[in-house]
Amino acid sequence: MAPMDDPRLARMQELLAALTERRFADSLGQVEAALVAWRDGELEALAAHEATVRHVERADAIMREAIAMARDPALLLTTAVEAKLVDEAERATLEQGPGPLPELAIEPAPTSARPSKRAVADALLARGPILVHSDTRKPGVAVPGRFVGETKLVLRFGYGLNPPIPDLTVDDDGISGTLVFGGVPFGCVLPWTAIFALILDGEARGMVWPEDAPDEPEVVPTPDGSEPEPPPPPTRSKRPSHLRLVD
Repeated sequence: MAPMDDPRLARMQELLAALTERRFADSLGQVEAALVAWRDGELEALAAHEATVRHVERADAIMREAIAMARDPALLLTTAVEAKLVDEAERATLEQGPGPLPELAIEPAPTSARPSKRAVADALLARGPILVHSDTRKPGVAVPGRFVGETKLVLRFGYGLNPPIPDLTVDDDGISGTLVFGGVPFGCVLPWTAIFALILDGEARGMVWPEDAPDEPEVVPTPDGSEPEPPPPPTRSKRPSHLRLVD
């Protein structure tokens, strides 16, 4: 019997969709809880921003798990039983069906289906300043010496900032512009290969490219082109932020 003719196929597809939707809903619920806490003054903006970035990272993991279950129907069925979407009686019926359990046709979306980093940057910059997360170890990066080697450096770019970035450039090579660090201007250059996240400042919207992100957990935000500000007060969140300001 051809896999597409297997009467169990529709049920297996239904289970995969239900498991994936549940995991996305759980992840989005964490983001919503963080945003509610932020609006209520119980969480700092940076911590709410982190929650959004973690959702994007989880979404990539959720899709990888979905692909693994589609290719391993026994794993899919076991996971569905653990999630109480299937009882043992139905499990036995599905396992005793005609032939082995059918694999599902699911493949990761091609990279080309996602918008380019430049397209995302242009769209976000049209709405306001952006936080550019980068790995300064990548070739072609130009940042002040004290930041060289940072694996998760965050720089703020935008139009109409004070002081302004008169040479802000977004092109096929990356993002560049002169920022001010402690009153000293520096021409920063971030190739697209070094950039792994673009987030709209203050709104926690943007995109993360997990395949380009380094493994190290530390994230270091920098001054935003203005005079350095004093460190923020301690967060009221029970979980301290791993972000820190640098002068």
